[in-house]
Amino acid sequence: MTSEFVRFTGAEQIYGEKALLQLQIGMIETIKRAKDFKNIRNDSHILKIVLKSKISELNELLESLKRLLPKPAIQDTEPLVLLSPLMDKQRISLEEEIEMIKRKLDKLNY
Repeated sequence: MTSEFVRFTGAEQIYGEKALLQLQIGMIETIKRAKDFKNIRNDSHILKIVLKSKISELNELLESLKRLLPKPAIQDTEPLVLLSPLMDKQRISLEEEIEMIKRKLDKLNY
């Protein structure tokens, strides 16, 4: 097999060098972003561990506080169901409002 050589013009050579340099810049920026991402992930992992330890400390403090506080004399009662009718009325009114808006849209389309 014989070697063949291709001659580039000055403009082609400059274009090729520019493209190569831009590719190098892109690769270096990608490596830099990957390192930054790795550092951020490590910091995030460390912060999660610290947060979990703080939460467990807080839970321990709350448990000790519960033991120190006096017990309530009132027995637990069933929760009041006063909100449910209001929620139904609100839901119905929202559904009615949606229907009103749909009717208005239909009127505008005709």
